[in-house]
Amino acid sequence: MVRAAADGSAWCRIGFVGTGGVAARHARILAEFEDVVLAAATDADPDRAVAFCRDHGGRPVPDIEALLRHDLDAVYVCVPPFAHGAPEEQLAAAGVALFVEKPPARDEATAERIGARLAAAGTLARVGHHWRLGRPVRWARELLGGRTARLVHGRWLDRVPPVPWWVHPERSGGQVVEQAVHVLDLARVLVGEVTEVHAQPAGSPPGPDGGPVVDAATAAVLRFAGGAVGTLGTTCALGWKDRAGLEIVTDDLVLEVGEYGMEVRDADGTHRHGADPGVARQAADRVFVDAVRGIAPPGEPDLPDYAEALRSHRLACALARSAASRQPEPVRRASRPSRAKEREERAHERIIDTASGIDAVSARSAGRARRGSAMSEPVPTCTDRALVIDGPGSAVVRALPRDPGPVTVETVYSGLSAGTELSFYTGTHPALSARFDHELGLFRRDRPTTGYPVTRLGYMEVGRVSAGVAPGAAPGSLVAMTYGHRAGYAADPLHDRFVALPPDLDPLLGIYVAHMGPICANGLLHAAAEECGTDVRALGDGVRGRRVAVVGGGVVGLLSGLFARRHGADEVVVLDPDPARRATAEELGLEGVDPEAGDPAVQLKTQWRRGPGDRGADVVLQCRGRTAALACALRLCRPQGTVVDLAFYSDGGAALRLGEEFHHNGLVLRCAQIGRVPRGTAHRWDRERLSAETVDLLRADGSAVRNHLVTDVLPLAEGPALLADLAARRRHVGQAVLTFDDAR
Repeated sequence: MVRAAADGSAWCRIGFVGTGGVAARHARILAEFEDVVLAAATDADPDRAVAFCRDHGGRPVPDIEALLRHDLDAVYVCVPPFAHGAPEEQLAAAGVALFVEKPPARDEATAERIGARLAAAGTLARVGHHWRLGRPVRWARELLGGRTARLVHGRWLDRVPPVPWWVHPERSGGQVVEQAVHVLDLARVLVGEVTEVHAQPAGSPPGPDGGPVVDAATAAVLRFAGGAVGTLGTTCALGWKDRAGLEIVTDDLVLEVGEYGMEVRDADGTHRHGADPGVARQAADRVFVDAVRGIAPPGEPDLPDYAEALRSHRLACALARSAASRQPEPVRRASRPSRAKEREERAHERIIDTASGIDAVSARSAGRARRGSAMSEPVPTCTDRALVIDGPGSAVVRALPRDPGPVTVETVYSGLSAGTELSFYTGTHPALSARFDHELGLFRRDRPTTGYPVTRLGYMEVGRVSAGVAPGAAPGSLVAMTYGHRAGYAADPLHDRFVALPPDLDPLLGIYVAHMGPICANGLLHAAAEECGTDVRALGDGVRGRRVAVVGGGVVGLLSGLFARRHGADEVVVLDPDPARRATAEELGLEGVDPEAGDPAVQLKTQWRRGPGDRGADVVLQCRGRTAALACALRLCRPQGTVVDLAFYSDGGAALRLGEEFHHNGLVLRCAQIGRVPRGTAHRWDRERLSAETVDLLRADGSAVRNHLVTDVLPLAEGPALLADLAARRRHVGQAVLTFDDAR
């Protein structure tokens, strides 16, 4: 039973059986979870257990019996394949939940015995097939939906791991059982069950002694129940890990997927999408802890339970038997499950299909999910009228060529992001003087820059699908996208993100759904992560019942203030020197304050008191791209408060005065930008969820946003004059929206 802490929160006491490298990886991840206590650990090597607990916490103990005296909720079983069996049976009898690292045993009989014992005891057990929780698997499932897999190639090309037991098949089970079972599990998830295998071995790697060693290579043919045929190739003869993954061939594409990403090849070319495997590994531990605590929300991704993982293990063992006999082998199946079990498994499959990630391809890739779509049909070459910046102070509307793409979208509305777009118009955007190196995370002035003309300007578009199939949107449907101020666009679901707009939402407000709204929601998510660590369950976890100051009354500031109010903030104050912006804040039901009418920090700290010497805002959302605004935000915070910075800066940093309140009050400054969510939350908070939060906000406050925040709706042809007026400060706008009826 999960324990309650003194402050009323719950935490999970965890123990470890086996303390090698894989256990250490789990312990490092679990250390980031505020609802976990690592209580004790045991290992066949007592010195290794001592070192493990010294590094990760907990108490080293001599055996499982001693481990269980530490009042555990769950135990990670991270032992070599030959050591499985007795630990699981002893722990099942004690009634604790189990995380069992793969493979579940070195052979089939032991795993079957463990599975029967766990089922009889009703043990909550998960097996560490974490690839299922990665974004590449979700992308692949979306792409393969409605397609027929014809040919499957699996591979695991590697070296011999540096542990002495691995080369002995009677201890490891061999490479197919110990390593390639990840690929086999993936094949079952994406293609279906395998009925028969035929494997052939080839040689042996150099062994440490004269005893039998694993096969140096194995090649196998697999027949799938759905009609596909496949192969598996493995080797441990290399001096490095080359690759591991699965290639699936359908009638119209070739898909390669593995732990590190996905590649899709079709008639249009090759599309590659990388992924951080750490996201799936962290998600595996998070969903297990949530399952133990009984708080896993419906629809959250999950690991396979023991019975499901046993199916992949049976397949791996069938391949091992076939390699030994050099004869075809059937894949053994368990007895038919009950109807209740079948319903549970179908629900489990639906859960697996929702594994999360913030990378935009998680929505894009569904676009080719139906055979017979327009994915391979060339779009006739044409042009679209678009707003272009030719150079500093020069904006024009002119025709741009439309690149080919399988989905055609005609623009209905496009929102102006004044801060970003004016920085290109005035020549102050960093991309004009430096190129961002994504690998190093640096702006580099020794590389070619973006330069002029800027042809993809803007990221708040609403379009109507006129041809092809977009994710969740048939022709005629409205979608939110990010492709710039242009009259039309040919989209590729493998590159472009679509968000289908619900029919009850004002289409004009859809400009906020794909990008701007998620930016603001991500600010609240960072505030929540500061309060809750990685265990953020609701967007309001960082502002509920707290006093929030918003610096900057532009679109980002006002939407962020509305998010904070909607999610339970006690008070929300918006600070902006512009009286029109303050008036808009008041019309939206927020309090407006002029930061230039006296000292706003003195005003708010006089008003907001927590205790002696503890005054000010609990959270400040900094949404104005001026360093003086950030300096103001730091002054507004209570001691050890948090500033979440959502601003885009185009000036220098001399006005920050970091030696004053920031230093003396021990403040926290977090940068919240849409490129990433807080560390440790990506498995639960992807951009699709942030877009869904935006839709919910607009459903609740859309009328006020349309009436008070959206100030200008004008045709595309007036875009250049609008930019000129804004740059010269001849005109004030809240949210300007371009229309395209006259641009076709």
